[in-house]
Amino acid sequence: MTPRSAPAAQGCEDLMIYLRIAEAYEFRVIRRHLTGYRVTQGNMSSNALGMLRSCELTLETFRARYPQFEAEFQAHRRDMVYWLLARAMTTGPLSNAAALLTQHGFLNAFQLADRFGDLAWLTLKARTPTRLKMLAQRLLRQGGAFRPAFLEAAL
Repeated sequence: MTPRSAPAAQGCEDLMIYLRIAEAYEFRVIRRHLTGYRVTQGNMSSNALGMLRSCELTLETFRARYPQFEAEFQAHRRDMVYWLLARAMTTGPLSNAAALLTQHGFLNAFQLADRFGDLAWLTLKARTPTRLKMLAQRLLRQGGAFRPAFLEAAL
């Protein structure tokens, strides 16, 4: 399979073009964000399993040609699973997270174990109701002592 013959990898066209550029040109890593990713409801990456399948098809295309980079391809897949899981846990749908964990997660649970704390924190921040966040901020400002809001206004 050649890079041109992977149209079924819909969703990871950006990864495909990055890898094709890397085949033809020398490049360097810049440890800064140079592009953005717009997240909207119903876009292609909302289908977590479809995106993972697309990623795997794209990586498979290059895996056959560059077996010496297998570790990097596996690392990218782990990062992709983590990103998809984080997105599902923070913005939904939660069914994507359940599907990722049941269909791909048992193996990845061990591979992503060091990231579960970050994932839990992201999820908590994203899913906590605003009123509860405001209460927590008030408690933190007051060193944990609770004072009713009307007393804060008088101080």
